[in-house]
Amino acid sequence: MALFKKKKEEPLKEETYVFFNGEFNEYLKKPTEHYYTRLKKFDKSGVKFNFLDPHLDLFQKEKLDITDEIAGYLFARMAKCKNALLVLSDKTPYISNWLLYELTLAVEGFNLPIIIAYEDTRFVFNPKDKSNLWPDSIARNIIDNDFNAIHIPLSIIPLRQANEDITIYNFKNEKNTYAQFTYSKAKYRDWNIL
Repeated sequence: MALFKKKKEEPLKEETYVFFNGEFNEYLKKPTEHYYTRLKKFDKSGVKFNFLDPHLDLFQKEKLDITDEIAGYLFARMAKCKNALLVLSDKTPYISNWLLYELTLAVEGFNLPIIIAYEDTRFVFNPKDKSNLWPDSIARNIIDNDFNAIHIPLSIIPLRQANEDITIYNFKNEKNTYAQFTYSKAKYRDWNIL
């Protein structure tokens, strides 16, 4: 008989939480589906990202309008993730309450590093060049380096690399945070993007 119970190992977190700017309404449902469809196409190209978009599940539920229930649902989904992907475009300078909730939960609740991907760009060397796309409520967090983040274009090769490099496992023992990581010009050249 063992004197001590063996601690149950936590399952490996392999999913990437995906979030976009938008409320749960007909107009803003379309950009979410557009981005998520694009990411699924990346998935079908032979690269498994294991993206998790809880919004699609929420849209499919018929009577999920209670704030606490939605918050609990998003919390449970995010608990399975190794990182988060935030897609920004010229449509995202304002921020919804849910996106702010999700970002706060990812950073403060789960300490997830964030992959910030920009639509309609080929490379990102200086995140401040994209600051016009940052929602006001997170711009200060990026400038102050309140969380770990990398800035990349929304394209398959940088996204695949970031999804491997920027995880809770790679930043587990980091005491300092830095929200303005980018890949080098040499890396983009290796990818034949530059």
